[in-house]
Amino acid sequence: MRHIVATIAIAAMAVFSSCSSTGSMGREAKQEVMAKQYQDIMALLESGTFIYTAQSAQASGGKNIQLNTNVYSLDFKDNYVKADLPFYGRGYTSHYSNDPGIKFEGEPQDLKISGNEKKFQISVQFRVSKINDTFDATLNISSSGYGNLTVISRNRQSISYYGYISEMPEDYTF
Repeated sequence: MRHIVATIAIAAMAVFSSCSSTGSMGREAKQEVMAKQYQDIMALLESGTFIYTAQSAQASGGKNIQLNTNVYSLDFKDNYVKADLPFYGRGYTSHYSNDPGIKFEGEPQDLKISGNEKKFQISVQFRVSKINDTFDATLNISSSGYGNLTVISRNRQSISYYGYISEMPEDYTF
């Protein structure tokens, strides 16, 4: 199973289609589907092994840029995080010109995973420091597996990404 998002989408479609034959899906049935999806996503995030794939980026105050590839990601595995994301925006130091993307790896500091069961939303917050910069990241995921990643850097404008969370393939290497 490559993507938990695909699994969740298939399960949701099955429930929605079975309910559509008898009319519209009731509120309780929708809530049950969302609760199940929420629990699946929470379990994936708490496992500490997942991939967030960015589909679009938006610099602070800038326009939305579609990323026409699945190579930009934030990867978590065994209490280690690696980011390889594009950057669009302003840099505040000369270090920025040597490293045009948001690239970092290491053990996440101050890692917090919190959920809101009523709104079916999950937040992952952490910090990663490297020699010339510190990155504060907040990943907000809905029960569908899609969400926003905001990265705040000491040396650059903040940037947000929109994408989805998925399981990491067993053969995946950093």
